Parts: sequence; C-alpha cells; structure tokens
Amino acid sequence: MSPSPRRTRTISRGIHLTAALLLGTYVYAPDHVTDGMRMPMMVLVVPAATLTGLFMWKQAAVRAWFARIGSGRGGPRESDRMRSGS
Repeated sequence: MSPSPRRTRTISRGIHLTAALLLGTYVYAPDHVTDGMRMPMMVLVVPAATLTGLFMWKQAAVRAWFARIGSGRGGPRESDRMRSGS
C-alpha cells in the first residue's frame, strides 16, 4: 500500500525544509563550524534538496509515471512508437 499524496507531500516538504535549514547553516556559519559539514552537504543534503524540490514541482507527473510502471505500461507510448516507425 502506497502512502497517500498528502502524506507523500508532507514528507517531501519536511525533508526539503530540513535540507534548506542545513544549507542555510552551512552558508552563514563561520568556517570553523562548517569544516566537517562539507562532504555530507555535497553528498546528501544538496541532492536531497534537489530531488525533493523536483518532486514537489512535478509530483503529478511522477505519480503518473509510477502508476504506468506499476501497471506494466512503463515502456514507450503507442504514439512514440508510431513516430519512430517501429
């Protein structure tokens, strides 16, 4: 059972806001405080903020894509196949 769209949106917002707070801390804190934060910021926080931002922006398209994959229709659309000539 997948989470409801509202629950998914709430989780995504929470992750996005947490990432924003960490990014703000990293940018505005003194250098001696942020020395150990560089690698986690590059590897975890920035990608998490990017992915959750994209998900919140394109949530309907992402959910439709997952629904198509789940129903076994994840391949090219009929109109795409007709255009390519196959």
